[in-house]
This record gives sequence, structure tokens and C-alpha cells, in this order.
Amino acid sequence: MRKFAERRFQVLSASPERTIRSQLERVPLGAAGALCWTALKSAFKVRHQEMTESKPTSVSAFETVIFCDTDCGGVVSNVTYLRYIEKARCHLMEKLGMPLAEMSSTGRFPTVIRTEIDYLKPAVLGDRLEIKATLADTRKIRATCEFEISRQSADHEGLEILIKARQIVVIVEMPAGKPCKLPPSWLTSS
Repeated sequence: MRKFAERRFQVLSASPERTIRSQLERVPLGAAGALCWTALKSAFKVRHQEMTESKPTSVSAFETVIFCDTDCGGVVSNVTYLRYIEKARCHLMEKLGMPLAEMSSTGRFPTVIRTEIDYLKPAVLGDRLEIKATLADTRKIRATCEFEISRQSADHEGLEILIKARQIVVIVEMPAGKPCKLPPSWLTSS
């Protein structure tokens, strides 16, 4: 009975609940087995709740718009926003345990495979910007990072969102260039 219960726990902790249920409902249970199944379902729910209730990992970086950030129209160039996002993402990666200095030694690098950006309002010369980066979602090998670039509103009552962006990142192991699984700590951070 003990080996049976241990096997059930392994299946429970490794599979989604519906898969577990379908696998285990085919096994005949006695009174002790039913009790064990109830306890394991409860443990799974607690573990699942802990994972889903964790707060997303976020960082903020700050930039002041300077001359080289602007175009001939006096507003921040669209490419400059991507540079701001890159800096914030580097800070986020460091907070998640991937400092820039260690990437070369480990051979693992976060690589952007998709970027979406919405330009809501322009930033201008002298604006003090906050770039907030958040690890919003994680899958086996990909993570979604969300970004907001904002400045102090004209009435100084709050922040005015200028840019919203989203990037999908995979960790690539070099020199093979193969994607690898996300670090386990990332899976509980989003």
C-alpha cells in the first residue's frame, strides 16, 4: 500500500489535476486508498494555490530622455523605447537569478523571440521615465515579460502610461543554440 501511495503522489505532483484524476479513477480503491486519494488531492490544491497566488516578479528602471534619444520631431524615437525595455529586462533577469556577468560562464542567455509594443503617448526631451518590467507568465521553455513606460503626469498626481509592451523570451544554451527549460524559480515567480 505504501508503494502505491508513493506512486500516486509522484503522479499527482507531476501531472495536471485532470490527468491525475483520469489515471487514478481507473484504479480500484479500498477505504484506505480513497483516504489516501483525498489527502493527495488536498496536497495538490494547496501546492497549486501557492503557485498561483505568488506575486509576479517586477523591477523598475529609470531613464531621463536626452538629445540622442529623440528624433527630428523632438520626441523619443521608437527604437529608443526598445533600448529602455532591454535595460529593464536585464534588471529583471538579474532579479530572477541570471546576472549578466554569469551568462557567459553558464552559456545560457535569455533571447527575445517576439516583441509587441503599443505607443500610447510620446516622451519628450527631459522627461524622467519609469520602465517597469514584470515576469507575467511562464511555460516550460518560454516566459512572457510585460513592460510599462510611464512619466509623471502633467498635474503631478500620478503616472501617465506612455508605452505598453510585451516580449516572449526563451533561454538559449550556447553554442548549440538550443532552447532549454526555464529555471524552476521562474515557474513560481509569475
